[in-house]
Amino acid sequence: MAKENIIAIKIEPHKHPEIVELKPTKQALLMALNTGADIEGEIEIRMLEPHVYAIYNDLRCMTGFDGNRRLGKDIIAGIFYIIATDEQRHPCSMPE
Repeated sequence: MAKENIIAIKIEPHKHPEIVELKPTKQALLMALNTGADIEGEIEIRMLEPHVYAIYNDLRCMTGFDGNRRLGKDIIAGIFYIIATDEQRHPCSMPE
């Protein structure tokens, strides 16, 4: 059974955040994070607050992509997404 799409916030360098739909599978998320690039890597997940996470490809931070936003002392490069999780830590849509 295919998982339902979730509502997430897409954050690209030099652009305003936008609301998007994502398929919450590892393969779909990695493809979304690698848009326009031949980079594989792994999905990095960072908790921003309980049930709210930033997901990004850490390899982008080391390969010359434009800096995007600062998270603590780190700078995230390239595209990243903000997603929510349910009580079991499964991805779910961001609340309004």
